[in-house]
Amino acid sequence: MARRRFIIGFLFIFLGTVIILFGGCKKQESARLIITVEGRELSDAHLFIDDKQVGSLTQTVILPDGKVYINSKLATKLHDQDSGNASDTYTGCSEPILLASGKHTITLQKSEARPLKIAVNIPSGYHLLTVLPEKNLVKWNNTSLQIGPEKSVTIASEKTK
Repeated sequence: MARRRFIIGFLFIFLGTVIILFGGCKKQESARLIITVEGRELSDAHLFIDDKQVGSLTQTVILPDGKVYINSKLATKLHDQDSGNASDTYTGCSEPILLASGKHTITLQKSEARPLKIAVNIPSGYHLLTVLPEKNLVKWNNTSLQIGPEKSVTIASEKTK
C-alpha cells in the first residue's frame, strides 16, 4: 500500500514537471509601446487603451527663436542656430506603456479634435507607434498606414511570437 502511494505521488510530481517544462503553464508575454505624435493637432492628447485612460502625451514645442516648451512650460533656449524653420515645431510622446500582448484599441483624444482610434494586435516585444495627423498617416514600427475618413486605423494582425 505504501509503495503504491509512493508511485502515484511520484507520477503526479513527474507529470507536473513535464507539463511545466514543455509549456503547459505559459505566462502571457508583455509588449512595450511608445507613442509619438508629430504635429500640433494631437501632440498633447489624452491617451486611452481599451477605453481606459492611461495618461497624456508630453508635448514639446520648439519656437523659431530657439525656445523649447515642455507641457507649456519654458524648459530651455537653444543656442542661436540657422535652422531655417519659420514655424513652431510640435511633438508629443508617451512614456513606455507595458501591455499584455493581444488585441487593443488605442485612442488619442483632445477636446478640439476628433479622437483617433487605432486597433492593433500587439505581439510581445518593443513597438513604436508614430502618428502624423497633418499627413493623415500612422506608422506602426516600420509600416505606414493611412488614417481612414472616420479617424480610425486597423493595423493588420501580426503573428505573435
